[in-house]
Amino acid sequence: MDLLEITDWKSATAKNRLSVLSRPGISRSEDLDYQIKEIINNVRFAGDEALKEMTLKYDDVSLSDFKMTPDEIDQAIKQTPQSIKKAIKIAIANVTKFHKHKMETSVESIEVVPGVLCGEITKPIHSVGLYVPSGNNPLASTAIMLGVPSLLAKCPQRILCSPPNHLQSWWSTSNCSNGIWNKNHT
Repeated sequence: MDLLEITDWKSATAKNRLSVLSRPGISRSEDLDYQIKEIINNVRFAGDEALKEMTLKYDDVSLSDFKMTPDEIDQAIKQTPQSIKKAIKIAIANVTKFHKHKMETSVESIEVVPGVLCGEITKPIHSVGLYVPSGNNPLASTAIMLGVPSLLAKCPQRILCSPPNHLQSWWSTSNCSNGIWNKNHT
């Protein structure tokens, strides 16, 4: 498993910092818009079969099912280095502490402009769909920052989706560590 390069922010040059923070450019074109519409239409027409075909085409992964089995999750967790597991557990603990505090602290509404009040209400909803991008690297941080609040809010149905990736074990580990996700959960 390839690990991401770690950058020491304090000793990094300005150029290196900009490089680390830069995002890949995205351009829009009529051709891209056509491709997007084609994908949407294929999924509308062929459903899951279209998704499986596109997963093979774009991710080079053949899926028989979209849901990871408990055995697949166990295997992914076993392949995750201990250093990553430790970092994930620390991140989960930190995010949990933050969100528990937010839930316990009453936030009064504030008047942002005359006559407009803004506030926050923490309330579980029945079903939550969480998307974790994968791209070049799975974002365990996103799984943690979405999974912890939904767990603390006691949302009864939480569904996590992420594209398949050769580093799949990181987000599997992030979601199963410390009970964010039960491997038998949806």
